[in-house]
Amino acid sequence: MPLSIRFYLPFAALFMFISGTAAVADYDGSPQEKAKWVEFCVNSLNSGKDRPGARRIYCQCMSEVVDTADFRRLYEWERMFPPAHQSCYDEAGFEPGG
Repeated sequence: MPLSIRFYLPFAALFMFISGTAAVADYDGSPQEKAKWVEFCVNSLNSGKDRPGARRIYCQCMSEVVDTADFRRLYEWERMFPPAHQSCYDEAGFEPGG
């Protein structure tokens, strides 16, 4: 008995999601593009009680992961790449709730 197409749909959707995520993660923009994105990111973050330069460190770290040609809202990138977000957050030394 052949399997229904409904059986394969979740696998196809998962494959397309993983393929699309990998393509974005491998994106390597020009240095000017990355610098512009980092400035956009720094200006998008709220200036809390973080240590000097923490926002720039966080944004430079995230620019290695995201498609810097795509100026989405920062929280969208953070939701698309949770492990990278957490790693960059830790690298920048942000204080919890800061």
